[in-house]
Formats: sequence, C-alpha cells, structure tokens
Amino acid sequence: MIKGTCGLPDRGGNERGRSRSEQKAWFPAEDDLFDYIVVGAGAAGIPLSQTLAESGAKVLLIERGGDRSDSPEGLTIGGTGLGLLNKDLTQDLLTLEGVRSHIGNVMSGGTAVNLAIWIQEKNDYFDFIREEYGADFDPAMVNESYTWVREQLGHPMPFSEPYGSAWQRATAKVGWEPYHGESFELSQGSWNAFSLFEQRFEKDLSPMRPRRATDEILRMRQQEQQTLKTIKRTTVHKLHFVTDEQTGNPRIECVGYAPSPESLERVDSLANSLFETVEGFFDMFPSSSRREEVNITAELFGQERKPTKPVTLRKACIKKGGEVILSAGAIYTPALLMNNGVGPREIVEDVRKLKMVKEVPDLGKNLMDRNFVPVDAFFEPKQMPDQGYNATLVQVAGLLQEGTGCKGFGLSEMMANPTCAYVPTEELSGAQIAEGVLYATRFVLPPHYRSTPEVDWLVTILSTCSANLNDIVCIPFKPLIQCLRSVAALFTFNSVPRSRGSVTINKKGDPIVSANYYGDPEGKDLRDAVYGLQRVLRAIGTGEFEGIFQKKSPLSCPLIVLNGVLDLAIVGQRLLPKQNPIFEAIETIRRQIEFPPLPSIDAFLRLIRPEKTTPPNYNDTLTQAFNATMAAQQDASTDLNATALRLLQEELGGGIGGYDDAVDMERRRHRLNPREDDSEVVQWLKEEIKAVTEDAELRQRARSRRGTNYTSSCFLGGAETPGVNCDQAEILSASDQLEAAKEYALFPPLPKDLQDPESLGNYVRSHGSSIWHWTGSAAMGKVVGNDFRVCGIDDLSIVDASVVPMVTRMNPMATYVMLGRYAGLYKVREKEAERRRKRQ
Repeated sequence: MIKGTCGLPDRGGNERGRSRSEQKAWFPAEDDLFDYIVVGAGAAGIPLSQTLAESGAKVLLIERGGDRSDSPEGLTIGGTGLGLLNKDLTQDLLTLEGVRSHIGNVMSGGTAVNLAIWIQEKNDYFDFIREEYGADFDPAMVNESYTWVREQLGHPMPFSEPYGSAWQRATAKVGWEPYHGESFELSQGSWNAFSLFEQRFEKDLSPMRPRRATDEILRMRQQEQQTLKTIKRTTVHKLHFVTDEQTGNPRIECVGYAPSPESLERVDSLANSLFETVEGFFDMFPSSSRREEVNITAELFGQERKPTKPVTLRKACIKKGGEVILSAGAIYTPALLMNNGVGPREIVEDVRKLKMVKEVPDLGKNLMDRNFVPVDAFFEPKQMPDQGYNATLVQVAGLLQEGTGCKGFGLSEMMANPTCAYVPTEELSGAQIAEGVLYATRFVLPPHYRSTPEVDWLVTILSTCSANLNDIVCIPFKPLIQCLRSVAALFTFNSVPRSRGSVTINKKGDPIVSANYYGDPEGKDLRDAVYGLQRVLRAIGTGEFEGIFQKKSPLSCPLIVLNGVLDLAIVGQRLLPKQNPIFEAIETIRRQIEFPPLPSIDAFLRLIRPEKTTPPNYNDTLTQAFNATMAAQQDASTDLNATALRLLQEELGGGIGGYDDAVDMERRRHRLNPREDDSEVVQWLKEEIKAVTEDAELRQRARSRRGTNYTSSCFLGGAETPGVNCDQAEILSASDQLEAAKEYALFPPLPKDLQDPESLGNYVRSHGSSIWHWTGSAAMGKVVGNDFRVCGIDDLSIVDASVVPMVTRMNPMATYVMLGRYAGLYKVREKEAERRRKRQ
C-alpha cells in the first residue's frame, strides 16, 4: 500500500484556505464532531461507511436522495429499466453530445437503478493501471474486498429457456469461447454472469426477484452501526477549508448541507454551456423555479445575487485527525470541488469567479463513459409464457480478442498492440427492462433528436400508458408497448475506451459534461464498436434463434414500433411548437454552433469563454422566444391530452402503431410522403419506415416463394441454396451469418450492408447510448494519491468511480462497490498502524 504522489503546482498565496482568524460564522453550529464524514451513499459510499463504522469510528453518511424502499422500481428485477424514469431514483443527465444518461439519486446510488451486472476484474487489470497510471492497489486486499461485498450482494443469473441456451450456443459459434459456466469474474470466452438479483429458489425467473443494492449491507449489519449516523434527502453544498498551521496546506474542517429539493432538474450540459455564452439568459425568467435554484446556489457559493428564499446551511465537522470523504460520483464529486475553490484555475477563478483554495489542474479531466451499441430482437409470440417474458440479464456475457497478431489476453499485451481489441457482449430481456431502457435513453433516435419537445411528449405518453395499459385512452398504444416488452436486447460496447471527456461547471455552478464518445484521434473506439456489432449480428445469424426471434414482415415489431412513434411525433409537432419557441431558439443555436469532440477542459473553455470566443448574439432570438412562450402559455389548452387524442383521430383515424385489418395500408403509405410542416424528427422517422417497410416486404415475399422448409441458415441473400440439409449444415461463414441476420426483425433498423464499416459506424454513432459507466474524473495519480487523499489538501479524500484512472474491461459496478470496502480497510489499517507506532 504505497502512497502515491501527485504533481500539482505549488504557487502559494491564494492557493490556501482561510486561516482561523479569517473564518466567518457562515452557518449555525452543530455540536457533533465525527471521525469521518462521507458525502454520498452510493456504490462505494455505503461499504466505505460500514467498514469505517465497524472499526468503532464515528461516521456521518450524507445522501441527497431518499430510501430505495420508497420507489418500487428500485426493489426488484422487474423494475429495472423503468427505474431510470423515476425522479426519486435518478437525475437525468444530457451530455454536450446530446446523449441521455442518468445519475443515482437515492440510497445505494447507481446500484439501485442500474442493470445490476456483477463482473469482477482480474489481477492483470490492476497490474496495468499500476504500471500505466501509478494507481497501486494491494492485490490481497482487493481480493478480500471483492469477496466481502460479493458474498452479500452477488447472485448467478438463471437461464430462461429456450432463449438462454440458444444465446450461449450462438456466442460460442462466433468466437466467445470457451464457455466457463457460472462465474463472477471476466474471462476469455463466455460465462454465466452474476448480478444483484437474488434467486429465492432454483431457476427463479420471476420479475419479483429482489435487488440487493448496497443499502442491503447496512440492513444486514445493523448491529455493527452504533457509531454510524445517516442523513437522507440532504445535499452538501459547502466545503469549509482553513489553512493548516503545520503543513501550510488547505485543510477541510466541515461541510455545509441543506435539505435536498423535492425534485431535481435534469443536467442539460448543452443548455448550461449556452447559458454561459448568452449574457443575461437567466434574467429572462424572473418567476421560474430554475432562477430560484440558481439564486440559492449563487448565495451558497459567494455570489452577489440574493436568493428569493433564504436558505440556512447546517454544518457537520470532523475531529482533529478526521477526514471528509467525497463519494458523490464521477460527475458531482468534481463539480462540488470546483464550486468550492478546488480544481483547474481557469474554471475556479475565470469562469466561477471564486477564490482559489487549491489548484488541481486535472480535476474533471480523464472522464470516461461507454456507448452501448444496441441490437434488439423480438421474441415470437409463442415464446411468451402466461406470466410474460422471463426477466433476465447477462445469462451469458462474453469477451474475446479481435485483430491481428494478438499475443496474450492480458490487458498490457492487448494495449501494446494497436491492431488488437477486446470485444464484449451482454444481453437482457423480459419484464419491462428493455422497454424502460428505451424510454430512458431513446436510442432509437440519433442523439440530437432525443430531447426535442415532441420526443419528450411521446415518451411521457408511452411511459404513462405502460403503467395503465388497459385504460381506454391507452388501448391504441397496446401493440407498440407489447412489442417493447418482447425484446431480447443484445448489445456490445467498447471494452477499453480510449476517448476521454470532461466534467466542468459554468459560472452558475451547473455541471457541463462531455463524454466525447468515439473522439480518440486514431478512431479505435469506433473500430472496436463496429467489431462488436458485427459479432452480435453474426450470433443472431447462426441459426440458433430459428423459431425464437421474429422474422421481418410488414406485421413485425420494428414497424409497429416505428409507426407508433411516428404517429405520436406527428401529433406532438402539431401540439408543441407554438408552446415552446424557447426550445426552437436553442435548437437554432445548437445547429449554428458546432460542438466538436472535446478532449480536454481547455478545448471546452475555448468554446464557451467570452474572453476567448465571440459567439453570435442570440439575446434577441431568446427574448422573442421567451415572450412568445409567455403568450402561448396563456392561450394553452387546459387539457393537452384531450387535444392530443383529438389530433390522433383527425390525423390517423384513431389508429396507432402497426398494421391490422382495420388500418388502411395505402393511407399509411401516403402518410409517409413529406410535408412542409414536418419536424426533423418526423422526417427522419418517415425515411426509416420507408426503408424498413421495403426490406420487410421484400424478404416476406422471398420466404413465401421458397416455402417453409428453409430456415435463414439455409437461404441467404434472397436465393435458394440447393442441396443443403439444414439439420446437418455446418457453421456458416462470417459473411453468411451476417446475411442470415438480415432475415430477422431487428431494431433499430440496420444498414443494408452489414459488412461495410462506414455504414455500421454511422449506425453506432446514431444509436449508441450511455451505459452509465462514468469513471476517472479525479484520477488516482493525478488528483488523489494511492491513499485516496486529494493531493495538496489535508484531511480530504475521494472514494468513488472518479478516482479509477481507467474503467474496467466489463461492467465496473462490482469494482466500485469493492473500492468502498477496500478504501475503508485501507484507512482502518492505516489508523491501526499509526496507533502501534505511537505505542512503540
């Protein structure tokens, strides 16, 4: 356990916190003093707090969200996916690129709402980050910590047949082999993975299987928590520093906190950056809730503007020799520090206009997230049990090598060869898991369309009707929603992303996040994503899913879903434009300002800082939009849903979604013709539907001509393959597998040429979405040492995903839960060693 060093600048002067003589009574006193204050009760924060409390230390754990038990979506596997829509569980995050992601807002953090996939890393990963980044983890303590958390939370995933075994055989046929059976850690090949979902009995596939998020650690170990105090629905705003008289460093003493707001505004990174360039934007909203929120934040962080409502912060302080530990995650840990004078000088002083406490140039840089690449297949109706499709995740996960000259499977060997790549795959199905993920991420649309007003509206309608499926108002949407519930989502992602983004703040303190997906100069991330996409498609084309997945036809689910989404988008564009000109104005700005990949905070600053950039003057546009919005609100219908239903009747004759005997096929074809008032979303959907319809009709006619004796494994490219016995056919070639995959009704619609890297790359960019693996924004070796302490600041540590310098090769959740236990053990044993030295 070697303490790392950080190369931070030492400029003295205003680097330091206030001395005791300079302190002000900025909040009321509270008598309790703690050994540790932990900010954030998520994947790492809970096992960290529990471990510290077990040693007898007095610990305060502060969480901005409430109890998981208040939201049923966070309690079972059946709530997975839909939990992302529950604002008591998550906060929406929109990146600068327009990709939608989510941040946990509840006890247990992301472990309450994520896909709950448990995959542990191997020793070669920790060897690599030690060699490459100087992040030194003790191997024995890593294994000890993995075991401690897994025994309380991890469970193997049962198979749902016949799909589970078909997926296992298909993955093996295309290279994810050997199959290792049940395993809690990654391997070369494939394995039956673990998750947080408990099996109450053998082969339990019920949607009511309990989710064992990290708060289960607290529940199971209550007898060991006499010294642990937890405060919920409370947000830490202030970090109070003084200058240490011995070291001369800033030293944290207290935190200031206040009740969390009843609901959280989404983090819209593009809007936050535009507000920075448009002077006086907030002054246009004198009565808005957002202005009130900004004013409160301004007072907390020393700005001149007074809040519309007084806010009183309470304080909690540490004992001498104690620590404040930030576990707020890879987005909010850097944002909290920057809003309190710690971080890059150009952010703290130039943008935020705050006094510098400590310059940490690398804070907020090195941010990573993965883009998952979805391929949704739809189960044949005959595969559905009476109780609905079985809820499963990662029945089989896989990791293989792709490329030339690959030597060894270890991370160091792979990274040394630029032609080699790891190619992972995973899957999920059943309950409403895939349905919820689609509503939350909207990956069917390109990123720049995912948050338009008509899309917001149609997602609200669909998610509301999903919970009220038999309501008379929602009956027209039933075919669409039933299709979404029949999805088997097969996906891949970058195992080792090379692209790096950033998290920073604007002058109001609001976070601005750039993931910079596929932004690496060599283009390896996009290449690796295409590798993975082709492998997944090949698996579908092995012939293992004959009779399990739907084939293409005008009645198949992709067209039902696309037509239903188009129906709602058409109505939405008629309902909403006059009521939301502000959005149209911002969209105009979005189209005029080019946002290139943002590899660093410096690049971001060059984009938004007024002194370095002269942006167009959009004040007039936005003022006109605001005035129009106020007028439109006065004239708005009091019953938007009633208006929507009337428009559906007028526009579509009452029909929603796919085709049946009551729907006029010619009317639908005519509806696909472009109209002058079509929004960009509607135009895009119409083009997609035309292409999918043409392909589906062509393939259905081809199947009718050749009869039912040929499966897609025996009939490729629209022509019969004579003399082939399908029961004895050999494994198809890679190109034949890709051709066979075209027979299936896959979603989102795929390009015609599945062997063209450019077409597949466009698909990846258009439909990839955040996989919620935010990592690295306060990296060990740059921002914190191997003891987790922030370099150059006394008594302040970070223990969460932000300190990990490179994301794990598969799902990182197990590693971040382990990290909490590991850091707790590190600090407990460090204290014990210190006490032994003193006794000697």
